[in-house]
Amino acid sequence: MGRKRILYVIWSLDLGGAEQVVIHLASNLDPKKFEPMVCCLNTKGRYAASVEQKGIRVFELKKRPKLDLFLIPKLVRLIREEKIDLIHTHLFTANFWGRLVAFFSGVPVVSTEHNMDVWKKWFHFAIDRILARVNTRMIFVSESVMKFYEKRVSRFNGKAKVIYNGIDVERFQNSPHPTLSPSGGEEKGEGAPHVIGIVGRLVPQKGHLDFIEAIRILRLRKKNVVGLIVGDGPFKE
Repeated sequence: MGRKRILYVIWSLDLGGAEQVVIHLASNLDPKKFEPMVCCLNTKGRYAASVEQKGIRVFELKKRPKLDLFLIPKLVRLIREEKIDLIHTHLFTANFWGRLVAFFSGVPVVSTEHNMDVWKKWFHFAIDRILARVNTRMIFVSESVMKFYEKRVSRFNGKAKVIYNGIDVERFQNSPHPTLSPSGGEEKGEGAPHVIGIVGRLVPQKGHLDFIEAIRILRLRKKNVVGLIVGDGPFKE
């Protein structure tokens, strides 16, 4: 039996957390069992080249603004020509078009919700409610996100699953940076504090209050650290 062909659908492979999730998923599938591809509804984005260097094909459909009905035959054609076995969509625009086309194509579709999307209006949730019926599975990146959508969309009839975003811990285990000793100093050199940063939109769901509390606890334990927050949003003041 040949490899299963997985098509990841997202707006683009530009800067963002969901985009990184797609890149990591596509890059780490077992190549003996799966053949991943990425479909960008807009343009490929700045990280597409690094994905293509790994032998993963990236398609761009250059979606027109607003309701671009020409996108449907483009997606259907791509799915049929590439003999896609499973569609995996990410974020609202891709979730909308990907599930719609999965219905027409008869291909199983999995959708991932990455956030508590407080920006959505009642009609966005109505669309999600209708299209959730098409899903084989719904994936949520946290319990909070799943509860948010269960309250506003559906209980998902057993389709829902929480899968946390993966982290390549080897990147940090092999880090050359000095570590804190139990006494609160540094194993390599004294004086300069460790800077612990958080980068993201300043909104409740990003957990900045938890970050601030973590820095406070470390300081109480006499650890030589300072916190750095990078971002903008409602929590800035």
